[in-house]
Amino acid sequence: AIKVGRFPISIAITPNGRTAYVVNNGSGTVTPISTATNKAGKPIRVGHDPAFMAITPDGRTAYVVNNGSGTVTPISTATNKAGSAIRVGRDPYHITITPNGETAYVANFGSRTVTPIRTVTSTAEKAIRVGIKPFEIAITPDGKTAYVANEGSGTVTPITTATGKAGHPIKVGRVPDFIAITP
Repeated sequence: AIKVGRFPISIAITPNGRTAYVVNNGSGTVTPISTATNKAGKPIRVGHDPAFMAITPDGRTAYVVNNGSGTVTPISTATNKAGSAIRVGRDPYHITITPNGETAYVANFGSRTVTPIRTVTSTAEKAIRVGIKPFEIAITPDGKTAYVANEGSGTVTPITTATGKAGHPIKVGRVPDFIAITP
């Protein structure tokens, strides 16, 4: 077993496979682990109640969603240093990044919104209104559409990534949490 922080909740691995990052929900930290040695590095302090993370396709930045503080913390994977927190909506949970790495999308469970973040500048753009309790987001391989699973409304909302506009919600079963797209 590799010692990490309290209540590890999720993990993400860099595209080159060299580092695994563990989100420690109870510690407010992220623990980097070298996959070559299985040794944990120094924990990285992030926001309150971190939940999930995503890493840019180029592997340079990990974005950690801080559910308790309504922020996202960028982490440089070269230095394992946290950048300035980015304010998003209430109770953010999941985050996903477009295949080209230009935009991260954050599902704000408590705000009925999705916040796009421009990764080049690590700045939030105008929130996009979606269904009740958006939980997870999946993006098509071509990067043109993001699909948001809305747990509270039993819908999936498509978002055109080029315009940031939400389309008509698609009715699905009750309490949709997770979503995936075929390659």
